[in-house]
Amino acid sequence: MTWTGRGGQYIPVSVRRAVLQRSGGLCELRCSPDCHGVGCQYDHVVSLKSQGLERSDRRASADASQLLYVCVPCHRQKTQAQAMEGRRRNCPKNTEADHRIGRVKLPDGWQYAPR
Repeated sequence: MTWTGRGGQYIPVSVRRAVLQRSGGLCELRCSPDCHGVGCQYDHVVSLKSQGLERSDRRASADASQLLYVCVPCHRQKTQAQAMEGRRRNCPKNTEADHRIGRVKLPDGWQYAPR
């Protein structure tokens, strides 16, 4: 059993393998101009906060379809875009309300890599 990511988030080995095999080791976002095409991090399609989950919640990483294999620049870009969308929606940080935003709208000209 391996713990990965900041905050001790658990991603089961079988899920990490499935995501890596699906991606072929390549960045699945390809949204940043600085993208070097090779993935090295796992990213949630829908942010944990938007799902109302904590990093330590094992349900958060139990499904390979909810994770992407991405490079650092694309991960950073997507996270910033999600944060901006959350602020635009003026979501309070600690709310009990359902505030799922789903896949974030990427800036013009950017697109998610085909699956």
